Parts: sequence; structure tokens; C-alpha cells
Amino acid sequence: MLKDTDIKKLKAVFPTKKDIRGIVQQELKGTDARFDRIETVVVSTNQHISVLVSRIDSMEETLERLVQGVDKLVTEFQELRREYAAMSEQLTRHERWIKQIARKAGVVLAE
Repeated sequence: MLKDTDIKKLKAVFPTKKDIRGIVQQELKGTDARFDRIETVVVSTNQHISVLVSRIDSMEETLERLVQGVDKLVTEFQELRREYAAMSEQLTRHERWIKQIARKAGVVLAE
């Protein structure tokens, strides 16, 4: 049978229920604090991500408007090139006609 001195020796070596409860409660408090910090970081990160998503959406809209503007400029440039080619052809034709008329009229044109 155990004597009081034996129980005291065992209590000195092994933790009691009270000791274990205290340790568990301290660990739970520490865990809660860590979870609170993690939650704060997650919420902050989520807010940053939301801001970034809205900025990316804004940038996409701006980029889309720029692409549409460039498309319009390219279309206008292509049309101007076609008009220039037509005008150049017409100018060449007029020069040819003028030379033909001058030759038939006997007029010498200066170069």
C-alpha cells in the first residue's frame, strides 16, 4: 500500500490533473491567440486581394479601350493608304494625259 510520503514523491515526479488542466488551458489560450493572428492575416490578405482584383478589372477595361482605339487607328490608316494609292494612280493617269495632249498640240513641256 502507498504511504503519504510515496504519494508526495509521485506528485513531485508526475503531473497532477490540476497541472495538466493548467497546461492544457495555457496551450488553448496560446492556440487561440495564434488562430486570431492567422485570422487577422487571412482577412488582411483577402482585403488586399479584393483591392488587386478591382485594380486588375480597371486595368482590363483600360486595356480594352486602348485596343479598340488602336483598332480604329489601324482601320483609318488602312483606308488612308487605299485613298493614297487611288490618288497616286489618278495623278499618274493625269500626267500621262497631259503629256499626250501636249504632244498632239505640239507643246514642249519643261521637266
